[in-house]
Parts: sequence; C-alpha cells; structure tokens
Amino acid sequence: MKRISTLLLTILSVISCSSPNQTYVRDAIQQMDRKGLYAEGEAWEAMKKEALSQDPETLEEAQEIINKAAKIAGGKHSYLMPADKAQAREKRSNEEVSPSVTMIEDGICMIHLPAFAGDDENCLR
Repeated sequence: MKRISTLLLTILSVISCSSPNQTYVRDAIQQMDRKGLYAEGEAWEAMKKEALSQDPETLEEAQEIINKAAKIAGGKHSYLMPADKAQAREKRSNEEVSPSVTMIEDGICMIHLPAFAGDDENCLR
C-alpha cells in the first residue's frame, strides 16, 4: 500500500510541475506525432525531443516552439493560427462561394473554384 501511495505522489508531483506553457507544447507535439503527415524519421524525432525539453516562459515562446515543430510534422504549409485569425477566416469562408461545375456544351464544362482560403499573411507569400 505504501508503494502505491509513493508512486501516486511521485506521478502527481511530476504532473503538477509542468507549467501551462509546457503542457500546451506537450499536447501540441502529441497531436502532431499522431496526425502529422511527416511526423516520422530523424528530423521529427530530433524536433520532438528539442520541443519537449524546452520550458517556455510565455505563451508566445510556446507558440514559436509549436510553429517550428509544425513545419517538420506537417510540412511547409503548416502553422499555428491565432484564434482571432481563425475566427475571421471561418467567418470569411462561410461567406465564400462553394466550388461549382457547369456543363457548357459538347462535353465542355466550366469549373469555378473559390479563392484561396488561407489567412492574409500567408496569401502574400
């Protein structure tokens, strides 16, 4: 019984030692590790180790770590989008026209695709 209590206390103390920013980075790395298209190989393992070993003091530092990791796990088009930009993008995308296909004649069709769906900053790249 004493062993179990000691083990539980050790686990709880390790968990409680993580700062909110470390937890944020850890959770993001776990998601990328499971779902990232390129989250494998030496480059990813090195990035994951680097990201998890850091102790970001601010939210901005944590986001920089996550963005750096996202470039490796998800490729060049992966990045962390702030909530306000994501909400603005969602609002714009709800107003946009959906893709459509119109048959013109003799097997010829016209395809209309909506505009680029990224944020303004990435559109300029």
